[in-house]
Amino acid sequence: MKLNEKTAQKIVTYGCIIFCMLQIYMCFNYYFLTDWDVDLIYQSATELANGTFESAQRYGEFCWYYSTYPNNMELLGVFVACLKLNQYFGALDPENGVMVFIALNCVIMSVTGHLLYQVITQLFSHRWGLAGWIIYVLFIGLSPWVVIPYSDPLGFIFPTLELWLFLKLRSSDRKWPYSILLGVVSGIGYYIKPQTIIMLLAIGIVVFIHFLTLFTDRNRCKRAILLAVLCVFSVYLSSFVPKATSSALGVPLDPARTFGASHFVMMGMNPEKRGVYSQEDCDFSHSFGDAASRKQGEIAVIKDRLKQYGVGGYFYLLNQKLLTTYGDGTFAWGFEGSFWKEIPPLKNSGVSVLLREFYYRDGKHFSAFIAYMQFFWISTLLLSCFSYKRRNPNPIFAVQLGVIGLTMFELLFEARARYLYTFSPLFLLLAVCGARNIYYMVRHCLCLRAENARELGSSN
Repeated sequence: MKLNEKTAQKIVTYGCIIFCMLQIYMCFNYYFLTDWDVDLIYQSATELANGTFESAQRYGEFCWYYSTYPNNMELLGVFVACLKLNQYFGALDPENGVMVFIALNCVIMSVTGHLLYQVITQLFSHRWGLAGWIIYVLFIGLSPWVVIPYSDPLGFIFPTLELWLFLKLRSSDRKWPYSILLGVVSGIGYYIKPQTIIMLLAIGIVVFIHFLTLFTDRNRCKRAILLAVLCVFSVYLSSFVPKATSSALGVPLDPARTFGASHFVMMGMNPEKRGVYSQEDCDFSHSFGDAASRKQGEIAVIKDRLKQYGVGGYFYLLNQKLLTTYGDGTFAWGFEGSFWKEIPPLKNSGVSVLLREFYYRDGKHFSAFIAYMQFFWISTLLLSCFSYKRRNPNPIFAVQLGVIGLTMFELLFEARARYLYTFSPLFLLLAVCGARNIYYMVRHCLCLRAENARELGSSN
C-alpha cells in the first residue's frame, strides 16, 4: 500500500489517541509522589482544594514560596483544578488526585506529538513527518518525566505550539488571529515555564530579518508592524493570568520577596555547585528584605565570583554547565531532592513491577533505561548538527536560534538538564532536518557516482 499523506495523517491521529491511553495506563502503574518544589505545590493545592489553605500549618511557607516564585501560580491553579476534578470523580486514582494531573500531561504529550508531525510535514513531507513522530514516541514518549506533576511536562507543549502557530501565521491569509494566539500562548507559557518565551524571541528575530526586506512595500510593512504590536500586546495581557489566579485562589503575594534575574545569574556561578541549584545562594537572597538591596547584594557576589574565576576559570565553568545540561538523555531523571518520596502500592504483579524495574533507581533494568534514553539523545544531538543548510526555511532557522537561546539561558542562569525537556520535540525536529540533509547528500553523491560510471562505460 502506498503511503500517501491522508494515510500518514490517519496513522498519526489514531496513533496519538492509542498512545495517550497506553501512556496513562503505564503511568498509573509506576507513578509516585516526589519531593522538592512539586511536593510543596501539591500540599498547598490540596489545602486549597479542601478549603483549609489559610488554617494550614504550612500557610506561611506556602505564601513565602509563591511570593518568591510567582510564576508558579498558573501551575498551582492547574493543580487545584485537577484535585477538585478528582474529588468529584476520583476515577483514575482516588488516593491523592495526582493521576488527574498526570493524565493531563499524557494528553499534552500526545497533542504535542501531533503538532510536531504537522510541522515536519508542512516543512518537508508526510514521510518525514511520520518518521519524526515514530522517533518522538520511542524517545520522548517513553520519558518518565510525564509522571511528575510540575511545570516541565505541563509547559511541554508551548515551544512546539508556538512554532506551529508561526507556520499558520505565515501560510494564512487572515494573519491577525494567529498573531494574537501566538502572543497569548507565549505569555501563558512564560508563566508556566519561562524558557518557553525563548522560542517567541527566536521567531521575532526571524520575522525582523524578514521585515528588513519589506521597506519597499509600505502596505506589507505596516501590516507586519501591526501584527507584531498585536503579538506583543497579547503577551502583555497574558501577564494578568498569574495575578488573577492568585486573587481567585486567595494566595497573598509579597512582591518584595520575588527573586529576580540577578539571583539566578549568581546561582549559575556558584563555585561549589558548579551552576546547579544552591540552597546557600537562596538563603543569601532571602536575607534581604527588599528587591533593591537584594539585587545589589547579588550583583556584588556576581562581580566577586567573576573576579575569582578569571577568564579561563569562567569558561571552564561554562564547559561544566554545558556538560551538566546536555550530557544526560534522561534529562536528569531522579536528581531532584528526595525524588522517590512516597511510592504507592503495586497496582498489579505484572506491568507495574516491570515498569518500576525500568524507571526506579533501584530497579533491575534502570541502567538499561538510561542507556536507551542516552542513545536516542546523543543520536538526536548528532543529527541536529547537520540541520544547517544555506536555504533552510525560516521556521528551521527560528528553531536553531531557539536552541542557541536556550543554551545561552542555561549557561548564564541555573544549569538544569530537565530544562531541555520542554524543547525536546524541537531538538527532534532539527534531528529530522539533519537526517534529511544527510539522506539527500548521500543520494546526490550516489547519483553522481552512477552517472560517472555510465559515462566511463560509454567511453570504453
